Amino acid sequence: MKKLVSIVLSLILTISLFAACSKEHKEENKAVITPNYEIVKEVPQERLAGSMQPAEHFAGGDGSENNPYQISTPAELQLFSDVVNNQKLGDDLNYAEAYYILNNDIEFNSVADMEKADEKAPSYAWVPIGQKDDDKGSEFKGHFDGNDKTITGLYVISAYHGMDDSRAFIGMFSKINNAEIKDLTLSNSYFYSYNGIDSLAAVVGQAYCSTIDNCHTKDTYCYATSAEAAQILGHSISNVNISNCTASGKVESSNSQEIAGIAASVNDGTIENCINDAEIVNQYGTASGICGLLSDSAPETDNDAKIICVGKTTVINCKNNGTISAPLAGAAGISARISSGNSEIELNKCENSGVIKGKTEIGGIAGSVISSKNSVGRSDGKTNQGLATVKECINTGNINADNGNAGGICGHISTEYQAKINIENNNNEDCVVSGSTVGGIVGIQTNGINNDSGTTSVASCSNSGAFGDNPSSAGGIFGTVSLLSSGRDTTGVNISIEDCINDTDFDFNTVGYGTGGIVGFLNLQGITGDSISFNKCTNNGDFKAVMNANSFSFLGGVCGASDSVGEEIVTIKDCINNGNFDITLISTEKTTSADNENEENNSVLCYVGGVCGGGCERTAINNCSNNGKFNLVSGDKNKILYDDIMSLKYAKNDELMQAVRQQIENEVKSNQDEKN
Repeated sequence: MKKLVSIVLSLILTISLFAACSKEHKEENKAVITPNYEIVKEVPQERLAGSMQPAEHFAGGDGSENNPYQISTPAELQLFSDVVNNQKLGDDLNYAEAYYILNNDIEFNSVADMEKADEKAPSYAWVPIGQKDDDKGSEFKGHFDGNDKTITGLYVISAYHGMDDSRAFIGMFSKINNAEIKDLTLSNSYFYSYNGIDSLAAVVGQAYCSTIDNCHTKDTYCYATSAEAAQILGHSISNVNISNCTASGKVESSNSQEIAGIAASVNDGTIENCINDAEIVNQYGTASGICGLLSDSAPETDNDAKIICVGKTTVINCKNNGTISAPLAGAAGISARISSGNSEIELNKCENSGVIKGKTEIGGIAGSVISSKNSVGRSDGKTNQGLATVKECINTGNINADNGNAGGICGHISTEYQAKINIENNNNEDCVVSGSTVGGIVGIQTNGINNDSGTTSVASCSNSGAFGDNPSSAGGIFGTVSLLSSGRDTTGVNISIEDCINDTDFDFNTVGYGTGGIVGFLNLQGITGDSISFNKCTNNGDFKAVMNANSFSFLGGVCGASDSVGEEIVTIKDCINNGNFDITLISTEKTTSADNENEENNSVLCYVGGVCGGGCERTAINNCSNNGKFNLVSGDKNKILYDDIMSLKYAKNDELMQAVRQQIENEVKSNQDEKN
C-alpha cells in the first residue's frame, strides 16, 4: 500500500496543486511587480543623442481635413513633435487635433548609425509626440496619414522618471486620444527604456478611443526593463482598433509583466488582420506574438438598465510567425493572458507558426484563459458574466513548456462564477507539444475556487500534432481536467467535449498517470453538480508505449484515467477508438519489502482500456466502440490488465482507493497550508 500511495501522489500532486492555487496565481498576476533591477536615474552619456533643429514651418497645409499639414523633411517631422508638445507656433492653434500627412520617406538618423545604437547614440533623439499633458502641450488627438511612406531611424532612450513627473509613454507617439494613425512604416528604429516607463512601443505608447491602421515596423528594436512593450501599441485603455499592421525586429524585456509583437495590452477593442514576425523575449513575465493581455470592459447601461455599449474585445485574422520566449512565465502565439469578466473576448481565425517556449501555461494561440465575473460599470447593479471564445484558429508551431502545462491551442483554461469558455473548430497540426501536462488542444483545465464555477465547451476541434517525451499526462484534445472542491459549495463545473478528433500517435518511453486519445487524466475532487461529458469523439492515434510494471498508470483509447473523490458525473457517449495498443512492459529494480507490503494483492498497476483505462463508479460509458487491437510486445502479461472498454472500474468506497484519496487530500491540504 505504501508504495502505491507514494507513486500516485508523486504523479498527481503537481496537477492538483496547480488547480488549488489558481486563485493565488490570478492574484499574483494582478500584483504590482517589485523591481529586481537597478534603478537607472540618468541615461549614460554615450547613449545621449542631440536635438534636431525644427523647421520654421511645414511644407504646406493649414491642418484641416482637406488641407493637412505637409511633412517632407526630418526638420519638419521634428516641428510636428514640437508644435503638439509645446504649441510653439501660437496658442490660438490646436496642433494636437489637426490633420497631418507625410509627403516623403524621411531618414531621421541613418541606417548605419542605427545599427550601432545599442552602444553609441546616433545624431538625433526623437521626442515622442503627445508626451505632455498640460496647458501648453497635449496628448495627440488629431489625424496622421503616413501616406505609405517610411520613417527611418527614430531613436528614443529613457531612464528614471520621478514621482512628480507625468506618466511616461514611449513611441513615435507618446499618448493618443480619439486619434487616427495610418499608412506608416517605421524602419531601423530604436526605443529603449531603462525603467520608470509605463508603456513602450515603436508607433504608439498609449492609446484611448483611437484607430491605428496599416502601420508597420521593420528591423525595429523595442526594449523595456519593466514596462509593457510591443512594436505597434504599448497600452490600450478603451475602444482602440488596430488593423492591417505588421511587426518585425525584436521586442525584449528583463522585468515586464507582458510584452508582445503588436500590442502589449488591449481592453475593449479590436486587433484585426495583423501579423507579427518579430522575436519576442521576456525574461520575467509573459510573451505573446499579437497581444500580451486581453481584457474586456463592462457594458455601459442607460438609466433603464438597457445596454448601450458592449465592451467586447476581439482578435481576428491575426498571425504570429515570430519566436516567442518567456523562461519564467506564460507564452503564446496570439495572447499569453486572456481575462474575461465583464463582457466577451474572442479570438477568431488566428494562426501561429512560430516556436513558443516558456515555463507553464504555454499555448499556440492562448496561454492562460480565465473567465470570471465583474459587477463594475452596471447602473442596474447586476453582475457582468465573462465569456471567452477561441474559434477557427490553427497552430503549426512547436510548443514547449518547461515542466508545465502546454496545449496546441490553449495552455490553461479556468472558469468561475458561472462564466463561460467556448473553444470551437480549432486545429493543431504539424508540430510538437511538450511539457509535463500536454494536450493537442488544451493543456489543463482547472476550476476557479469561487462559487458557481462555470461552463466549458470544446467542440469540433482536431489534433494531428505530436507530443514531446514522456509527459505526466497527455491527451489528444485535453491533457488534464483538474477540479477541486475547495471554496465551492453551489453550482458545479460543466465541461462538454464534442465532435473532437485526434489523429496523432502516442509514442512514449514512459507512460504517466493518464494517457488518452481524447483526454489524458480527469483529476476530480469536486462537488455535486460537476459534470464532464464526451460525445461523438474519435481517436485515430496509435499507442506505442513503454509502461513500468511497478508504477500506477492508465492508458485509454478515449480517456486515460477518470479518478474521482466527489460526486462528479463523467459520461463517455458515442465515442470511437481506432488506435492500436503496442505495449512494452518493463520492471524497475526490486523494491524493499517495506515498500512492497501490499504487492501480492495489488500486483497489477498498469491498466489499458479500449475506451477508458480506469474510472470510478460514476464514469458511464454508453454506445462507445473500440476498434483498436492490444498487443503486449514484451513483459509479464500478469502485470498488466487490458479490457476492450474499461480495464479497471472501482467504487469510491473501495478500501484501496479510499486510502489513496485520503493521502492525496492530506498532502494537498498540507501544501495549501504552507503556501498560506
